[in-house]
Amino acid sequence: MGMNLHIYYGPVFKIKMFDREFNKNVNTCSNIDCKKHGIKINDSKFCLECGSPIRPKTFIEYRKSDGLEGLDEEFCDLAVPFGENNPVKIDGEKYKIYVPNYRFSPHEIHIEIEEGEFYKPLKEIQFYQIMNDFLNHDCSKELLKEYKKHIPEENIDVEFSMFSYVL
Repeated sequence: MGMNLHIYYGPVFKIKMFDREFNKNVNTCSNIDCKKHGIKINDSKFCLECGSPIRPKTFIEYRKSDGLEGLDEEFCDLAVPFGENNPVKIDGEKYKIYVPNYRFSPHEIHIEIEEGEFYKPLKEIQFYQIMNDFLNHDCSKELLKEYKKHIPEENIDVEFSMFSYVL
């Protein structure tokens, strides 16, 4: 049994997670005084506790989000989330990392892995070339513009990073 280990070494969009309000629709007891009110009930037309009808109700729930729900599919050809829906914890804060899914620079770094070890130096000039190419690429500009429509600019950062993943 083998595995395919991949290394990414380059710019990413780092999006800070924040508490966000979501609507949660549930079928529940319509009687607000019933202890079953707010609890999801799907297999009955009437509450087994008080006999009131089961009705759809919208509740507000708060959970961590990057604010970009719904954009993953629309922009999956431009950026994909690293680790799918698992946020990365950095200095006590949670972030979602989006990796570019397009060629943005002739200076991009490719790492060949032989027997699990590698050494890849990065010259300062190459770093600046890669970041400049990335930030000036039309796809990067389009993504940043779209991200800024949905979340505060202070939640968006572009970083140069390295991580591994297994396919």
